[in-house]
Amino acid sequence: MAPSAQTLPAPSPQNAGGLSDNNDASIPPPSLSAPSPITFNVIGMEAATQGSKRSVGNGILLETNKRLRPWRSLVTDAALATNQPLLHTPVSVSITFRFLRPKGHFNKSGLAPKAPLHLTSKQKGDIDKLSRAILDALTGTLLHDDSQVVQLAAHKRYCTPEEKPGALITVIPLSAN
Repeated sequence: MAPSAQTLPAPSPQNAGGLSDNNDASIPPPSLSAPSPITFNVIGMEAATQGSKRSVGNGILLETNKRLRPWRSLVTDAALATNQPLLHTPVSVSITFRFLRPKGHFNKSGLAPKAPLHLTSKQKGDIDKLSRAILDALTGTLLHDDSQVVQLAAHKRYCTPEEKPGALITVIPLSAN
């Protein structure tokens, strides 16, 4: 199965840019008073970490994680598929990373009673390095720069039986004031 990116539509006001139905000019259009959150789903592979680099000489550093480039490409494609303009304001970002459960968590009747509830495996990556890969992939696609992120909430968990591995990402533009 080929990796794919799925975009969830952001809520959009019916009357964006115009006055409300009651023609009350004192109430700004919803699109000007509160920017809509941008939510998209990255599906197709488990998230990859970013952070460890190796030197190849002459001051050149390369990422050690071979899965990072395809993961960031999926995130970039999903962000571009939202068709949102590049944001230049501060933002809040929420990320939920979904990982497949190992086969050892299951027995003949399903999920084993001793299977852990929370994903704490070092093999799946530190949450800060997982988040770094997302934020860098959003730079230049949805964000002007990842330094615009002033609030970050990240969560990693196992997929439910209906889910595929990946990440659910929500970017909320904040007031520039």
